[in-house]
Amino acid sequence: MLLYRNFFAISLLLINFVAAIDITANRINYGTISIPCEVLTIYTNNYWSIINNACTNFVYDVNIQSNAMLFVTTNSTSVALSFAAGTCSTKVNNNGIIAVSALPVNVCSSYNLAGQYFTNNGELYFASQGKVGDTMLVTSLNVLNNGLMNFYHSQRNAAYVTIGDACTTTLQNQGQICFRNHTYMQTTPINGTGCITATAGGAIYIQNQNQVINTTQSFYLHGSTASLTVLPVKDNILYNVYGYGNGNFIGLTTTLSSNKYPAYAYDSDAGILSLASPSYRVNFNIGQGYDPSLFQIITKTITPVPSCNMATVIYTGPVPARDLPPTCQIECKAPPEYPFDNNYPMTSEYTTTWTTTNTDGSDLTQSGVVSSIGTSGTTVTTFPPPSTEYTSTWTTTDSDGNETTQSGVVTANESMTSTLTTFPGPTTYTTKWYTTGPDGELTTQSGLVSKEGSSTTTLTTYPGPSTEYTTTWTTTNSNGDEITQSGLVTHNDDTTSTLTTFPGPSTEYTTTWTTTDSDGNETTESGLVTKNDDTTSTLTTFSGLTSYTTSWTTTNSNGDETTQSGIVSQEGTETSTVTTFPGPGTEYTTSWTTTDSDGNPTTQS
Repeated sequence: MLLYRNFFAISLLLINFVAAIDITANRINYGTISIPCEVLTIYTNNYWSIINNACTNFVYDVNIQSNAMLFVTTNSTSVALSFAAGTCSTKVNNNGIIAVSALPVNVCSSYNLAGQYFTNNGELYFASQGKVGDTMLVTSLNVLNNGLMNFYHSQRNAAYVTIGDACTTTLQNQGQICFRNHTYMQTTPINGTGCITATAGGAIYIQNQNQVINTTQSFYLHGSTASLTVLPVKDNILYNVYGYGNGNFIGLTTTLSSNKYPAYAYDSDAGILSLASPSYRVNFNIGQGYDPSLFQIITKTITPVPSCNMATVIYTGPVPARDLPPTCQIECKAPPEYPFDNNYPMTSEYTTTWTTTNTDGSDLTQSGVVSSIGTSGTTVTTFPPPSTEYTSTWTTTDSDGNETTQSGVVTANESMTSTLTTFPGPTTYTTKWYTTGPDGELTTQSGLVSKEGSSTTTLTTYPGPSTEYTTTWTTTNSNGDEITQSGLVTHNDDTTSTLTTFPGPSTEYTTTWTTTDSDGNETTESGLVTKNDDTTSTLTTFSGLTSYTTSWTTTNSNGDETTQSGIVSQEGTETSTVTTFPGPGTEYTTSWTTTDSDGNPTTQS
């Protein structure tokens, strides 16, 4: 009985014990091998390279430690490579590199990464040539990506990739998932702040809007041949899209027409491109800066997207500048070369140069120190680009909020400008200094000066103390005659200025002159004028004369009162007789005595 119990206990122990494959030294296998049904662990700084084995299947847990690698590859054009890892109750943990590649193969290959849990903190590469249809799947029930997953074709075909189980999986993407010349067909919800990138002819097909994609997830169209397509079944769903432009496209699996919305519309303020099917509208956050005149609707067929009426919108201009999320900046690297002998390098550090994509979509060349695990490199240090030092002036705001101008030495390279030295600003103050006048005498001056470093500049020279006095000088009048003037002048240092010119001695007299009245008639006026030097001024203008005929009474020489008449002239209150008319005469005969020419008195009558 005791023997039976011991046998039963040992049997249970054997049932619960699973042997392990521990890779603690580099291992290379060529040709057909049998993979034990054991837990696989590849330890840090080691790799296992399996070459030309048609069927590689790991049925238990797979653990790839950091800086460790699993390569499953072929260098034959006729080996149909089959790879599987995990079953429904196992875990696959990748902290290093898993690379499965059939790039030379002309026949169909099949890759499936299964298990209950798949956690990727390193790099996963599924690669094939793409001449014929192949299968690339991640069917784990729980998928967490914190690193890089790259699904790579040399050329496009009708195949596509799915990640996760459509019924139970939520893809938690915190890293970068790349599709090069391959199509991602979304079947699960997607959470996280990661990035899904279509590059070099890659395509993203959102075919189940009922599976929610978190708005913190980003879709990156890298290059002019990338695309994003949506099967619309809900209204006003929003997707974050980067890199849209240069002829790549966003589309729906239906025609772009609606009685409710315009076929497409771009909100330049919000940066939202909206596409409308007959029933639903889909929104894409592409960012600001697009020219509405450069959008075009075209009909496009994308294999393997199932639609015969698919309409897309392309943007023919360049991609406007926009900051890429950090996860979209993770490079979609090519699959690493596999180790084929014991000379395969493990970790090494070296300096190299590489090309990356700037935030505006342009190529940027960088250099630095790279740490390499096999042929998969990790950047340790990025060297700053060469810089140029120069003196410049710029505007800034001081602590009081006032705008001030500064200058100094700056250094600039293609991505950054830094200030090395800021020159002290000029100081302004009032001071005195000595100078020599034209007569050789030393004089003192004062004023406002500006000092910057050792350089001093005079801004304003204050006038010296002045003296006021009366003096006489000679000048030339408008007739060219030399005249003498006098007045009040002020004198300081070597400058004399006239304050007041006194008028010269004047003469007053009465005169007559001719002028033109308001009717344009020439009239004669008279009055009192004053003259000094070459200036004549009118003091008083006499009023004009009035002439008329009148009669008046006067007393003759006999004392008799007689009446006379004539022409008189009146000026003011003064009246003058111009002409006296003769009075009326009486005719009669009389005799009178006169003297003839000889002097004798004669009587005449």
